[in-house]
Amino acid sequence: MSASSGFVATGITLTSTEFGSGQIIDVTPPPFTVSAVDVSHQLSPSNAREFIPGRLVDNGQLRCRIIFEGTNLTRATSGVPYVITYPNSATAYFDGFIQEFTPTGVLDDKMTADVAVKVTGPVTTSGN
Repeated sequence: MSASSGFVATGITLTSTEFGSGQIIDVTPPPFTVSAVDVSHQLSPSNAREFIPGRLVDNGQLRCRIIFEGTNLTRATSGVPYVITYPNSATAYFDGFIQEFTPTGVLDDKMTADVAVKVTGPVTTSGN
């Protein structure tokens, strides 16, 4: 039996011209979804629906929480490059734009902001 592997999610960086390489607290990389095209018909076997995968991939949204400094946001009017670098040096590259930005201030705590970046186009990965 082989040993388990993985890495601790400390040291992830996110770089973009929309908010620089700010202090990231949490990050959820963009997932992808493919539509399911219904190709069912009157003679589908066992009266069960049949599906085929669609051709277009929706690369969803990157979601993250950052320490908000009040000045580390520049909203782009079109997709700009984003780079996620993981602790094992693997990277993900994509273009996107800020779709949601929600700053939060809690009494006697740091200002944070929840950010959702809509991915436009492909996500390219490299490394481990």
